[in-house]
Amino acid sequence: MPQTQKYQATPWKLALAFLVGAFLAGMATTITIAANRVTPVTDADYYNNGLHYGRTASGSRNPGLGWNLSASLAEGDLQVRVTDESGAPISGGKLTFEPKAGGTGTGTGAPAGTGAAAGSGAAAAAAATATATATAGVGTGTGTGMLALREAAPGVYRAPRPAARQGDLHGTLRFTKGEAVASRKLVLFN
Repeated sequence: MPQTQKYQATPWKLALAFLVGAFLAGMATTITIAANRVTPVTDADYYNNGLHYGRTASGSRNPGLGWNLSASLAEGDLQVRVTDESGAPISGGKLTFEPKAGGTGTGTGAPAGTGAAAGSGAAAAAAATATATATAGVGTGTGTGMLALREAAPGVYRAPRPAARQGDLHGTLRFTKGEAVASRKLVLFN
């Protein structure tokens, strides 16, 4: 008569059972959290708005998507040239600079009085000019620290350079004309 062996739990079998149990408990926790903590939709028509991203409120194409905002420091002033795709100046709009909240210095060591676009490197800092293709802006400003630039010549907007608390001045340029909007990130080196 054959002898029957007793069931013997080995350590690897117990470890495998523990891992499967931990996985199932984690999945149950994740499903519970996902079901109970749903983030409300902030835009009820998000899908349609995504399909028509480059459009204005009236449904026309946003011409600001092709505008260029070229920033530089001239005689201690922040100077921004706004041009369309063909390089023609755009006048009659409203240009604001909104400093980034909590923006501090990066310690780049660039000479005082130079300006450059974010991420443009030392060559652009030495040239003291930055150019970037404008992109559609959707940010909303709080109004604190916002600097309005005035039109000094057709398509050229100027304002005194804002004083940075520490190091570089980070922010967003936002140009509006009618329903058209263009914006870009900007970094000014101290």
